[in-house]
Amino acid sequence: MDTLDPQNSAQPSTPAARAIAAFGGAIKLAAAIKRDPSAVYRWTYPAGRKGTGGAIPLKIIPEILRAARERGITLTANDLVDLDLSDAADTPADRAA
Repeated sequence: MDTLDPQNSAQPSTPAARAIAAFGGAIKLAAAIKRDPSAVYRWTYPAGRKGTGGAIPLKIIPEILRAARERGITLTANDLVDLDLSDAADTPADRAA
């Protein structure tokens, strides 16, 4: 079973790169989710090049998870979204403390 190692700092840094790496390439991922490879590659482009900057469209995530499960690839929803909450330090809960 293929897995992404959360302790490996050399792993791909964006959700799109992690998904592509887990499937062995953008073309294989595209085939697994029945999408055009250009759509998958677009996830890796910056917004200025009409890409998503490494984000995977939310409606595609269940398809990727299903395809990974069918192929014995260990991926979680956490692998496919970036939840960097470091900028969220000033929240109502923080102010109440």
